[in-house]
Amino acid sequence: VFRGDKSKLNDFAKNKLAELESSSREQVNYIPEYKPKKKKSRVQKGNSKINYKDKLISYAVGGILILLLISMLIGLVTMFGWFF
Repeated sequence: VFRGDKSKLNDFAKNKLAELESSSREQVNYIPEYKPKKKKSRVQKGNSKINYKDKLISYAVGGILILLLISMLIGLVTMFGWFF
């Protein structure tokens, strides 16, 4: 679906678009007009404040990762103790 400015197209594209429009007019007697899509921002505006719940979750995840690393180190030290 073309949603842009027809004047910016090259000659081939203009001719092809005109053919498609005439074919549509013959078959169903209707040529749809599409408006340009609105660009949505990925970041929500106005709600960028971090509350205590978000901080708590991030600290909990960080704490779990640190605990996991410490456990892995203790396990490696224990394994080396068995072999040597």
